[in-house]
Amino acid sequence: CSTEPPFDRHDWIVRRPKTGEEVRYVIDYYSAPDDEHGMPVFSLDVRPALDSVQSIRSRIAVATED
Repeated sequence: CSTEPPFDRHDWIVRRPKTGEEVRYVIDYYSAPDDEHGMPVFSLDVRPALDSVQSIRSRIAVATED
C-alpha cells in the first residue's frame, strides 16, 4: 500500500449465506500511478472491521498465514 492516506473509505455489511451472520468490512481506496494508457488505477484494502471477536480472529489469521 501507499504511504498516502486513503482517498475514500466505505463500510460494507456482508451477510454470510449459510449462517445469516452479518459481518462489517472496511474498504479503503488508494490512488496508484496511472496505467500505460493514462487510465487511473486504484488499490483497495479490504478487511473485517474490528467490531467482534470473530473479526479480530479473522484478521489475525490472515496476517499470520504463510
